[in-house]
Amino acid sequence: MATNHFQSLNEYVYAIQQSIGATAASTYIIQNDVVVNEWYSGTHEASDASRLVDEKTQFNVASIRKTYLALAVSLLIEQGKIGSVDDEIGQYLNDYKDAARGVTLRHLLTHTHGLIEENGKITREFPAGYGWAYRNTGIGMLFQLVRHISGQNLSSFMASHVFNQYGLKETGWRTKAAEQLIYNYYDDEDTWVGPNDSDAGDQSNLFVSARDLAMWGHMHLKNGNIKGKQLLPQPVFARVTSLHTPLTVPSHLPRNGFIWWLQSDTPLNQIGELLPSDAYQVLGITGCACLVIPSCDAVVVRMYNQLQDSSGYDYLYDIRKFGNMAYDLLRSRCSMIQGNIIKKTITSLRQRLEAGDGLLSLQLREGELYEAKCTFRPPAREEDLMLFQEKLGCKLPQDYLIFLRITNGCSLFDHPEYGGEAYLYGWQDTFGVTYEEPNEGYLKVAYIYQDDIVIHLKAFNEGSDHYLMVKGHIDQFYDARPMHMNFEQWFDRFIICQGEKYWNWPIYNA
Repeated sequence: MATNHFQSLNEYVYAIQQSIGATAASTYIIQNDVVVNEWYSGTHEASDASRLVDEKTQFNVASIRKTYLALAVSLLIEQGKIGSVDDEIGQYLNDYKDAARGVTLRHLLTHTHGLIEENGKITREFPAGYGWAYRNTGIGMLFQLVRHISGQNLSSFMASHVFNQYGLKETGWRTKAAEQLIYNYYDDEDTWVGPNDSDAGDQSNLFVSARDLAMWGHMHLKNGNIKGKQLLPQPVFARVTSLHTPLTVPSHLPRNGFIWWLQSDTPLNQIGELLPSDAYQVLGITGCACLVIPSCDAVVVRMYNQLQDSSGYDYLYDIRKFGNMAYDLLRSRCSMIQGNIIKKTITSLRQRLEAGDGLLSLQLREGELYEAKCTFRPPAREEDLMLFQEKLGCKLPQDYLIFLRITNGCSLFDHPEYGGEAYLYGWQDTFGVTYEEPNEGYLKVAYIYQDDIVIHLKAFNEGSDHYLMVKGHIDQFYDARPMHMNFEQWFDRFIICQGEKYWNWPIYNA
């Protein structure tokens, strides 16, 4: 289901596939619960006779497996079998009471434990909670924890508690080659994915198809609720993608949930700098990645079968660029969809006015009949909108710009004789009406019966699609409350409600 909209992203992934010597690649994107991009490239092995990569192909996802371990820990917390993320590991595993004294589950899940195993002995690189290092020592302890508490190894636990419920049939720890598996990782005895002689979940041999990995991300995005069914409790998922890095960890080091990387302005961060603050991601050494962007309602998956380090390849630059490109394309796709609704709403309103000789017949509360008129201005010029954004020093939401391109302000639902108090400003009007404190970062776009509709510019430019706010006309901007929607949603609902201030309706009257 590759679409032209994501062609540039697929081409970028293909170029990297060639440069790192991967025989296989794939991208899979879900947005608004719909698969919007599905693309496959290459073969399972370098041989021309090898199987083509397709939707059934399963890749070794390497360290992405650790997020499955993280969910198991979260589920055990939810079941009450683990008391707290701040319990010491030695409280559950006696073997580590002394060697890991002071090390909590939080430290293990956020790579801040400071433990390293050398020659069979556990030593410390730094005090727990005061540094960050990506080590498998803590992962091994967490695997033992799940087995000890649940009585099952990780593979069995996940199959019985998660995989079966969510239909993840193309996910599992594999020890033998099979038609649907890319298995050339093990042609080299010194393969960097490690051994694969155990199906218990304790090795880096988790194989997943692109669509199953996208579903894994989608489960987290929706907090476990798929198609209206809450198959596991919402906190199980919300917990693993919330910030858990101890406050004592220096600010220049990465931030993690339960294993998942969270957006942060740090040198080692794997998430592109353009992505919003709610983004989280996991990456494996084979090149596979799962990126979740809640503010775009999207999951982005990339798959490779990278077998070795490639000269000149900068994995951090690559994964950041991949994320930035995906985010830009997702936002532009949203803008195109939003623009259609704006156009349809205004077109329908104008058609109703023409049919009524310039008047709308409305039925309001308690059966009141009312005639109203609407007045639209000429569209804003493109050069004026560019100047508008230059003066503001930031970009404006596409749905709002599309509105201005259709009509540079308008009056809605006015009384034919006495006028009204529902008008949306033209771009040049906004500077004169935006004067409250704090003056920067907010833009008044409409005045509706003593209420101001406001765009929170900072929120939008940080990636939020829920950037609209409302305040009383005499109030300051710091009194504004979020409306949890964008301009297009507000405008469409305002028209549907025929000029009523629906945002003030009590739920029981709405």
